[in-house]
Amino acid sequence: MLTLFSYPELYGVADNNPYGLKIFAFLKLCHLSFQHKHVFDARQAPRAQLPYLLDGEQVIGDSDAIIAHLIEQYDLAIDRGLTPSQRDTGLLVRKLLDDLYWIMSYSRWKDPRFWPLFRDALLTTHPDLAPAALDAARDYNFKFHGGRWGYPYRRPGAAGRQHWHRNWHGSIFWRKQSDQLFRQRRRCLDLL
Repeated sequence: MLTLFSYPELYGVADNNPYGLKIFAFLKLCHLSFQHKHVFDARQAPRAQLPYLLDGEQVIGDSDAIIAHLIEQYDLAIDRGLTPSQRDTGLLVRKLLDDLYWIMSYSRWKDPRFWPLFRDALLTTHPDLAPAALDAARDYNFKFHGGRWGYPYRRPGAAGRQHWHRNWHGSIFWRKQSDQLFRQRRRCLDLL
């Protein structure tokens, strides 16, 4: 049995994070039976990131790795008919949408215009979520750990394990004004 672990639903969709939503949609499109477990704390996930998939005893993290695993493991024909050019276009669109994720994340967690709306939506939709836990998640998301955005740093975990995290706090990307970032990424959406 497949089990998808992802963030809780929000705004009427199955996951409030696009990567989890991508896996949810893929599983549905491929008509694969799965159990969906919503978690808010990602510390137990591979690389401390959601979503991840449990396929029997195998744990797979990263949405692209999950999709590749499912296609190979279950001999899925979902994109067999695509030409090489169509596959390349699909890759470009996915990478563009991945870039847009960071803008969405920034607007939800950091931008003072949108953080209160996101926080209140989460607390209203999930009354069992403690405001202090949400504040801790927000602090964690924006804590500076000494790296640049998109480059991993190592943090020793329990029993000497190493976790890879991405840090975008000190990036030139995030030093731009949020309105400038939104305008640039809106242009990308318009192109799609």
